[in-house]
Amino acid sequence: MNVDVHAHAFGAKFRAAAEAIGGSAGRAGEEFRERPYPDEWFSPDNALRDMDAKGFDMRIVSHSPDVAPYTPAEQVDLARLINDEMIELARAHPDRLRLLASLPFGDVEASVKELERMAGAKEMVGVFMRSNIGGVSPADPKFEPIWAKIDRLRMPVVEHPAYPRFATELKDNNNAVIMGYMFDTQMMLVRLIQAGIFERYPNFPFVVAHTGAGILDLLQRLDRSSARNPNVKSKISKPFSAYVKQFYFDTCTFFAPPLLMAHSYLGPDRLMFGTDYPFVDANGDYIEALPLSKSDKAAIMGGNAARLFGLA
Repeated sequence: MNVDVHAHAFGAKFRAAAEAIGGSAGRAGEEFRERPYPDEWFSPDNALRDMDAKGFDMRIVSHSPDVAPYTPAEQVDLARLINDEMIELARAHPDRLRLLASLPFGDVEASVKELERMAGAKEMVGVFMRSNIGGVSPADPKFEPIWAKIDRLRMPVVEHPAYPRFATELKDNNNAVIMGYMFDTQMMLVRLIQAGIFERYPNFPFVVAHTGAGILDLLQRLDRSSARNPNVKSKISKPFSAYVKQFYFDTCTFFAPPLLMAHSYLGPDRLMFGTDYPFVDANGDYIEALPLSKSDKAAIMGGNAARLFGLA
């Protein structure tokens, strides 16, 4: 089984609701985007045609764009609409699609209730979470009830970067995405670990986009600084890097050196194939080209995802 764990879906009902509120359906970061979302991306069959062309058995999709730019009340309604629309899509293709729940993070109580509601939907296999939430770190104490509920449900969290708060300084040449996304993922991971989120809530899997976004390059610095920092030491009981070793990474760097580094450091059971569809036109060739065993490639291409998300 080949499973794509990093792919995006676009809901036509969400698009209509977002446009009725005001602004485009791609409101989040639209000032940084090189081009608007093409109409065909909102066709429910678009992702399936791409899967068929590339020989993918299943996709785990998150909705794009998310609801962060809207008011808390609008987020609640839009997140429910997104999740219901995505469930409807997956039920029409039960052997091809699984979903990540969207949450209205601007309303913490509503997010907890939506987690409870989505836990009963077999099509939902995890939670989609941006690296910042309207410019606020997910490590902020106000999100503690959400982490507590995720931990009780043992629900996988799949991270995806957001535009950093300084994105206006990166408007040239799409650098808000190319560079800003990577930094913001790193900052999210650092703050979550330093705040003790994974110390207090150790019972859910955490998946990091873009093969960790370069976090492995910083581990020696982060281990040393965290060991010397009294504030951090009061919140974590292990070296900083020990928490990173518990993460799963997708393969969306598409580049052998960081993929092989992640394979060596995390192990073959912590890597999962992704395409970043439809923003990147990728197939499995870049995994096949890696100098790894057949069993490791099979695990990366789908075995690990089947186990983690209960697809088998």
